[in-house]
Amino acid sequence: MRLPKLQINPTSRTAAILHTLYVVLLPLIVLLLINVDFSFAALVVIVLSKWRMFAVKPRYWLANIRANMVDITVGFSVVAFLSGTGSLTARLVWVAVYVIWLTLLKPRSGSLSVGLQAFVALGLGLVALFGNHSEWNQVFLIVGTWVICFSAARHLLVAFEDNSNRVLSHVWAIFGAYMAMILGHWHIVYAGSIPQAALILSILGYALGLGYYIHKTKGLRSGIKTQLIIFCVATLTLIIVLSDWQSSTF
Repeated sequence: MRLPKLQINPTSRTAAILHTLYVVLLPLIVLLLINVDFSFAALVVIVLSKWRMFAVKPRYWLANIRANMVDITVGFSVVAFLSGTGSLTARLVWVAVYVIWLTLLKPRSGSLSVGLQAFVALGLGLVALFGNHSEWNQVFLIVGTWVICFSAARHLLVAFEDNSNRVLSHVWAIFGAYMAMILGHWHIVYAGSIPQAALILSILGYALGLGYYIHKTKGLRSGIKTQLIIFCVATLTLIIVLSDWQSSTF
């Protein structure tokens, strides 16, 4: 049985104002804490902002955490990106991205919007995780990849109330974990900020997610399926062939 997400429903002007203040103040508080080198405190604030997950009986906590993991992933990723740059302009850009996430994308519940939420969380989460590759033990890197992949897949699949959502989510998460275990031995970065492992998993995840979305909404014709396969094969071939594997191993 799918549990509904706990959200603030502004039924009065006061509630609407409080909700708006929360959405605006959260990114600003996170930015302030990052500016004074309190990155861990910023992570705590994001978790505390999800207090509604625990405002129910304990038996619902795990389900609520799973339902909110995409939002938490995006929040933690923004903290990682803010901490990784000393440029005020870059930090303001990431704050703006977080505000857009909180105000425009996160509140939507349509199937297309849910798919976009999953894709954003997958991409940002993997880039943030593998961007700090050298600071993570291999075990934590694998577990983190599993959590991000599972959360993104489940977020998309549950939107369509697919009976196989748990199995498919675990399959994608296990695949992502294996890829992290293999690619974690290399630290190859493109454009100065996009890790190869994150790029490969994101491309595969987006292609699979797009194919699943088309299958559920319009029907996946063989022509579209072939295009997605060719796109994945061609892109991954270029990434593998053009990468300098020898000089990037640990």
